[in-house]
Amino acid sequence: MEEKLKQLLTDKPAVEDKDISTLFKIFQIEPSTSQRSICLQLESGKDVKGTVQLICSNATGDHFFVDLLIAQFSNRNNSEFVSFVSKTANKPSMRAVCQRISSIMEKCRKDEDRKLESRVVLLVSLIASCSSLRISNDESRQWVSFLANKTNTDDVSLKIALATILASPNLMLDQVSFRDEKIGKSLSSFFSYLHSLIQKPEYAPLSNVMILIYVHLVTDNAEDLSILLSNILGHKVPKTLSKQPFVKELYIGNAINQQDVAQKAANINITKRLNATMSGYLPVHCICAMLHWRSFSKYSTSINSVCSSSRPVARILPNPFFFVQFFA
Repeated sequence: MEEKLKQLLTDKPAVEDKDISTLFKIFQIEPSTSQRSICLQLESGKDVKGTVQLICSNATGDHFFVDLLIAQFSNRNNSEFVSFVSKTANKPSMRAVCQRISSIMEKCRKDEDRKLESRVVLLVSLIASCSSLRISNDESRQWVSFLANKTNTDDVSLKIALATILASPNLMLDQVSFRDEKIGKSLSSFFSYLHSLIQKPEYAPLSNVMILIYVHLVTDNAEDLSILLSNILGHKVPKTLSKQPFVKELYIGNAINQQDVAQKAANINITKRLNATMSGYLPVHCICAMLHWRSFSKYSTSINSVCSSSRPVARILPNPFFFVQFFA
């Protein structure tokens, strides 16, 4: 069987249709053999179109498909596969990939496969960053609904899903000229779900991220929002804030409000800089923004911890008279 596969995959410049049906049968009998063969075929860079057909077929398992694509899109700069499916001329191949992802999403919900579900969330975050991605209106609703899953309780997976929604305007219909009711309901419900979760101490890391997102959205700070989302997703996210007016409105209205931000921020350590390796801290400019909004005085929130912050943080905070002004 191994020899037959080797002959089909290496002896010809392209896999023909009649060979594909043979491969399907072999793969169904020997799944592990199919996985090794496809990986070797991708490494060789030969007949990517035929390989895409095989990968997207039901002959390959869902877990293998998802993990393989995560590996390819994580290394997109060196991936012949990603280069091929991202080209405008190869739209059918990208469509096949998207259709297989949609099919797996349906299975995840029916089978309640949490491990696979979290991997699909990661895959969507990677594929959604491709500027060439074009999905149908129905797929848009399905993918957003999948990300906005109110049964997901994993802190890391929730942060990735939230960041993907904020970073990927091409996942949704044009928000500037049209607001889809189904997507709106999915997102409103999801953001309200996140709001309920961050009232629990075990979701403090998620809460901190949501505070940062809130401040960046309200201040229209597209650059810092882009940096934050890039740190969460592990790849560069362009400035997409201007393309996300609907998502911004729903987030501010449902996920977290100014009172939440003031009360939670008053108990978080502050630092000059915040990067992907730090947790439990809030950037100084966020505190300054809330002082400017008079959030702490408006909601009678103590800021003793902020006032007593030690150098070098205190040096770049407003002077004590500034604090008095806001609490007088």
